[in-house]
Order: sequence, then C-alpha cells, then structure tokens
Amino acid sequence: MKTWEKVVAYVILTIFTVLAVFPIYWIVLTSLKPLKLTFKQPDTIEAYVPQTWGAYNEMMLLGGFQKSFVNSAIIATCSTFMVLIISAPASYGAARLMSRKAGGRFLQSLLLSQALPGVIFLIPFLMVMKFFGLVDTHIGLILSYTTFFSPFAIWLLLGFFQDIPPELEEAARVDGCSKLTAFLRVTLPLASTGVAATAILVFIFSWNEFLFALVMTTTNAKTAPVSLFTLLAQHFAKWDVYASGSVTITIPVIIFYLIIRRYIVRGITLGGVKG
Repeated sequence: MKTWEKVVAYVILTIFTVLAVFPIYWIVLTSLKPLKLTFKQPDTIEAYVPQTWGAYNEMMLLGGFQKSFVNSAIIATCSTFMVLIISAPASYGAARLMSRKAGGRFLQSLLLSQALPGVIFLIPFLMVMKFFGLVDTHIGLILSYTTFFSPFAIWLLLGFFQDIPPELEEAARVDGCSKLTAFLRVTLPLASTGVAATAILVFIFSWNEFLFALVMTTTNAKTAPVSLFTLLAQHFAKWDVYASGSVTITIPVIIFYLIIRRYIVRGITLGGVKG
C-alpha cells in the first residue's frame, strides 16, 4: 500500500474504533459519576471520587440483581453445554454420514429456522413450556435456548468437520476403533478450535438473550438483562445505577472472550461454511 492509502485506512479504522468504543466509555463513565453529574461534565476529577462505587453497591441491593446474575450464569453455561452436546454429533453426521442430497435438505431446514424472526417461535415455546410446567424455571429457558441456538451451532461446526480429512478416521477404524470412538478420539479433538469458537458465541447469545427470558420468566429464573430492564422501569431516574448494572452484565462476557479469544478468530476463519 502507498503512504496515502495507509493514512486513509488508518483514519477510517480509527473513526470506526472510536464509534465502537465510545458507548462503552460513556456507560462506564456514567456508572462512576455521581447522579447529579450524569448529564454534565464536572470541573475536577475529584468529583468522581466520593460516589465511585456507590452506584454498584446500590444496584446490588435493588430488584434482586444478584440472584438474576447467578441465574444468567447457570442458564448460559448449561445452554452452551447442551448445544455442543447436540450440535457436534449432528454436524458430524451431516458432514460424514448423510448423503449429499439428504444432508443438503437437513441443512436447508436448519437454515430456514434461523432465517425466521425469533419472535415467531415465542408463543409456541411458551405454550409448550406452560403445558409441562416449565415456565419461570431454569430448565425451561435452557431447553428453549438449546432448541433455538442448536441450528446455528450445527452450521458453524459443519465447516470444521468438512475440513478434517476422512482418511484420519479410516486409519482409526483400521486400528480397531468404532465410528463413535473415532469421532470422540480423532475428529472431535481436531475440531476443538471450532468447538471453542461455537461455545463462546452460544454463551454470548444465551447471556444476552432478552425476549424469551422476559416472557417466560417472572421471579425464580429471571435473568440479568430482564432484571436490568425491570430496574430501569422501577427506578427510571437512577441512571448511574442502571449504567453500573450494564457494566456488570458485560464483565463476564469480556472475561470469557479474553480467555479464548484466539479460538474465536482462528475458529471463525477456518470454519467458514462451505457451499
């Protein structure tokens, strides 16, 4: 690239970076400000000090936020585990065991389910969960998220299994392994990058999901996003408390991302879905 092209590229990237980071900066700053300074800039930095953590302390005492935070952790973790348990064998089967025609129809049906808006499935899911008595329960949300996110995970993992040479599995079969053993000991470890990338994406989707959690929970299984929404409705003027809740909800996802960030970039790059 020429010098002027590099300058233009860096300017454009800088602008997009600022646009992406500024909302995060603003919400963190709002959570640390005293409430009276929410919409104006203080004259000195000392104005931030007296109530630096006051909003976070108040947020933990309002609306059962601590319980909802634990609910989100349980539901997101279990949903991610269940999605991987279902999607890994299903994706492997589509890549290896199905005929080209049958596999294509299977994948097209999954794609159709993802193309439709999620709100379409809300009422049927709610009726089923109500019939089985799973409304406002952890199991109800876990089953809903597992059903809803599994097609996405199958599509994402498909490319990884297709990239693994079948000869490796055939060699394992020659050594006495069954198809299941070859899958567990050879294919799945080789696709660990894709599994990790899928896990973080499903965890983020489950952690941030709002619509299903809002309709299908009331008290016992209320998640952190719903609790934060309820907090805003009940205490509309407490912008510092609301901002502190937003920051708190974001922290686990950031930590999870930092732990396995290298798997995300590498995994999505290597696991592009083939046509």
